[in-house]
Amino acid sequence: MTNVQDIFCNSNRIERLEDEEEIFDSLKDYSDEWLKFLSILTLENNMDLNNVRWFSSKELIIAGMAMLIIHKELLEGLIEQYKNKHGLTHIIKKTESALEKMTKSNDETLKSFKHLIDFQECENKVNSLIY
Repeated sequence: MTNVQDIFCNSNRIERLEDEEEIFDSLKDYSDEWLKFLSILTLENNMDLNNVRWFSSKELIIAGMAMLIIHKELLEGLIEQYKNKHGLTHIIKKTESALEKMTKSNDETLKSFKHLIDFQECENKVNSLIY
């Protein structure tokens, strides 16, 4: 009987580790995506200061921001699924904390670029992509 329990526990542990790895990969992708978007915003801001923005600048920013919003929502969904499946572990607490800090920092950084981003259009884009 203990062998059956060991196999079951090992299976659960492997599944938990795979779920954690998926969340960590998604968090890293979100972070990388944010840095790329920030470089686009910096470039667009410099072009705006020189009054040389491209015709597609607005659409590029809206699409980038919409993708970040969707990616964050998917990441939050993965974390919620993990908690429902495996409970609130120490690792997931740290991951949630890291995402929360990252989000707060990102929101603070976005304030500098508010003049470039049409948040209503971003929300419309997100809604059109999700629904």
